[in-house]
Amino acid sequence: MKPFRVLSPLHKASRQVQIRMHSRCRPLGVSTLQAHLIGYCSTKGPRPISELHRVLGQNKSTLTAVLDRLESRKLTIRKLNPKDRRSWLIELTPKGEALAGKLRKEYEAFEELVIKRIRPQDMAGFEAVMNAIDDVTNITLAPA
Repeated sequence: MKPFRVLSPLHKASRQVQIRMHSRCRPLGVSTLQAHLIGYCSTKGPRPISELHRVLGQNKSTLTAVLDRLESRKLTIRKLNPKDRRSWLIELTPKGEALAGKLRKEYEAFEELVIKRIRPQDMAGFEAVMNAIDDVTNITLAPA
């Protein structure tokens, strides 16, 4: 049986990136999942837990454990959501923002190494594939 033309390469690339970034995140004291959450909150600001659950694709107990660990290390804090007092926002502390900066440098360096190896039309093709996936799934993970 031949491999899928889109899904197999996407899965392979996802695992390769995760394994590589694991080796870059561990010395900074975080898992790739923790790094993703920290990076997301650094870029988007305080986020509701429900949004983090959807974006990160983790079950609620796993996400709660990750949030507990980050909070115990003083990297994040939970605040009542002023728009919905039944929910919480996750916000980075100054220590969390400092770590986010270090993590961002690692991810930017990786991305730059990849981009150096492709032509502009390759990037356009990649973006076309990603847009097609957006169109076919019609799934929004996070607000624009």
